[in-house]
Amino acid sequence: VPNGIDPATTLGLSPTIARTAHDLGIFERDMVLPLPVRITRRKNIELAVEVIAHLVGRGHDAALLVTGPVRGHHPSRSRDYLSELKTLAADLEVSDRVVFLADLLGRALTDREIPELFALSTLLFMPSRSEGFGLPILESALTRLPIVASDIPVFRELAGNDADYFDVNASVADIAMLVEGAATDKPNRLRTRVLRDYAWDAVYRNHLGPLLNEIAQ
Repeated sequence: VPNGIDPATTLGLSPTIARTAHDLGIFERDMVLPLPVRITRRKNIELAVEVIAHLVGRGHDAALLVTGPVRGHHPSRSRDYLSELKTLAADLEVSDRVVFLADLLGRALTDREIPELFALSTLLFMPSRSEGFGLPILESALTRLPIVASDIPVFRELAGNDADYFDVNASVADIAMLVEGAATDKPNRLRTRVLRDYAWDAVYRNHLGPLLNEIAQ
């Protein structure tokens, strides 16, 4: 029976994020992509849903975490878009892997919870067609997340040569391969294995539980 680690304590997660991560099985997944945006069409969220579906089709246990609520200025249009995204996820059979966190929690994430989400994630995937600035690029950089982003000027200005870029009109397969490459480098592979095999839940499930059952029998 190996020693174990409590990811929530080690990463300094608040109770809400720790509980949500546990409920969504985030610690066991091999790819977790946060998308810290409001539900707005120019954010191109449908491409992220399609990429997740492609990665799942390639055998990855992947999840997309969309953080933002519907847009306050145009709530009806934003809610319509959210409904379309949920339908797309259902059609692609990834509804359980595409999570709209504000919808799930009934509120927007706080400024503290966004970095906590980054700490749980594999890389930042930003498929926006346009952006006013791109603050998530800077926020994720502080947590050393690899960045895969659409090739738009503001992202180039912020991340320079330290991100991977794609044309939003490229094929989903090509974009997914870029994500896969960034997500499976050595540090991310080790991180995934630690969370999957050495979190206390995993230690109990794989070692202590069977041992106790054997003793009981």
